[in-house]
Amino acid sequence: ITRTADRLINDFKQKGRVRLDDMSFHLSAEIVAEIIGLTETPLIPMMHRIEGANSTPDIWRGGIRKLMAPLKSRYYGMSFFLRDVKPAIAARRKERREDVISKLLDEGRSDLEIMVECTTFGLAGQGTTREFIVAAALHFFEDNSLKNRFLDGEDNEKMAILMEILRLEPQASMIYRTPSKEIVHINGRTIAAGERISLNIRAANLDEAIVGPNPTRIDPDRARKAKNNGAWMSFGDGNHFCPGWQVALTETRILLDRLFRVPGLRLVRSPDMAWTPPMLQSYQFKNCIITCDKV
Repeated sequence: ITRTADRLINDFKQKGRVRLDDMSFHLSAEIVAEIIGLTETPLIPMMHRIEGANSTPDIWRGGIRKLMAPLKSRYYGMSFFLRDVKPAIAARRKERREDVISKLLDEGRSDLEIMVECTTFGLAGQGTTREFIVAAALHFFEDNSLKNRFLDGEDNEKMAILMEILRLEPQASMIYRTPSKEIVHINGRTIAAGERISLNIRAANLDEAIVGPNPTRIDPDRARKAKNNGAWMSFGDGNHFCPGWQVALTETRILLDRLFRVPGLRLVRSPDMAWTPPMLQSYQFKNCIITCDKV
């Protein structure tokens, strides 16, 4: 993470201008590819194939895109499998490495099972981190005292600040679950087995009874005072708790710590924001342009 962040920051200093969403995309993509083991093919085209295999955004746009979504998903999925996953599997059959694909091979998983895991980890590990880096940076551009506290703090202080920002800015605001058995809700309402329920993560993270007073205000000491690890519901819970949450926060901490020490750093264009897909209420930033003094 440190090596990749340093390279991206040095490139930014030389050019003096960059899209922050591109920078965060490159960082998160490189790290997730290393963790999974998708290192045998060019990175950026591979990540676009992973994203193309996810038909959800097109389904929500409707029209012809909705009709074509299954065909597009199959095309990109097959392309990802043949051009990226198969070469990675072949390389690790010859020599195991410290990555997910090697572990799955040791467990006797089939190529198709490995493909599914690669797609899942690729989408989750790259997309969410990419967007949160931009979201956290925007808070620092808007609040100098918060930015300075982040820069002056030790690693645990930096992580507490980022997790508090994430409490207000969860990357996926809505999740959906289907209980396998009947549940009696706290207010007495019964949720039947098989009934689909929606969980509002953003609302849960603003519940004053849980997170304490002034829930809409960023308070880096909130989790410590509540004797909580600070994750709240931002990474899910239980069996669905995000396995890569520490990696995502570490990527964000390392990149932003370097970025906000760059001389002359300025936000010259606020990003365009969209909710993609609307059902999950996941935010997506594009064209966030920053500049700095060129070296």
